[in-house]
Amino acid sequence: MKLQVGLYGINGHQIHAHLAQHPTAELAAVAEFPEAALNDEQRADPRLRRCTSLDELLNDGRVQLVSLCSPRRRQQAQEAIRCLEA
Repeated sequence: MKLQVGLYGINGHQIHAHLAQHPTAELAAVAEFPEAALNDEQRADPRLRRCTSLDELLNDGRVQLVSLCSPRRRQQAQEAIRCLEA
């Protein structure tokens, strides 16, 4: 079973390109993430969940790890704590 990764934001260097065809991890969900930034395979994946908020992403029981590139950097530390608590 692959590690299920959620991406939040794209304000910085996000890891989505590295998840394409990754042997041990896959993209499970995104929030605050532009559809155009995904590759064709990721966009077409019916399992990829498009969340409307960090809370929704954190409530997705499949997501095991969240990669943060928060839309507002000043909130990233608090969002990181929320991810760890989830």
